[in-house]
Amino acid sequence: MIAAVAILIPACREEQTDPVVGNMKVYLGDEQVTVGTRGKAMQFYLESDAELCAMWPGGNRQILKSKVDVTKDSIDVYGNHVLVKSDDYRDYGLFKAQGVVMTVTKSDRISNGFEAAYTFPVIKNAKGDTIKQGAIEYEIYFLATRHGYDGPDWTRTIKSFKYTVND
Repeated sequence: MIAAVAILIPACREEQTDPVVGNMKVYLGDEQVTVGTRGKAMQFYLESDAELCAMWPGGNRQILKSKVDVTKDSIDVYGNHVLVKSDDYRDYGLFKAQGVVMTVTKSDRISNGFEAAYTFPVIKNAKGDTIKQGAIEYEIYFLATRHGYDGPDWTRTIKSFKYTVND
């Protein structure tokens, strides 16, 4: 009898499916915006049935300069840039690269999903004056994961959205 129960319990587990990722919405204050503003905090919302989600906006990527020649970037033994910090998805897996952790939310802005606040940085020169860059289109990546039942299994969905940010 005990052997029959031990065999049936693993068979009752649900098969893990990939998380579904829907639309992205961006709010500046109370207003939904299609074009962001550099230097102002924006709320990003992502519709998803995932359990965890991270956003990689790509607005803040700083590469360490070489100490031998300050005009060149530092490169590690694998040929990758050495980062001071980065939230750019192309740096995923490198030391000092980190996405923005999103919080589970349900509100009038989104029925089921995640939210995170993010500010695209204002670029300044050595004197501290703001450098106007105009409109820049960023590719924002979202990594949504769903984790297995009582085990190490997990599935991931990666989806990107293009988003324009002005000065």
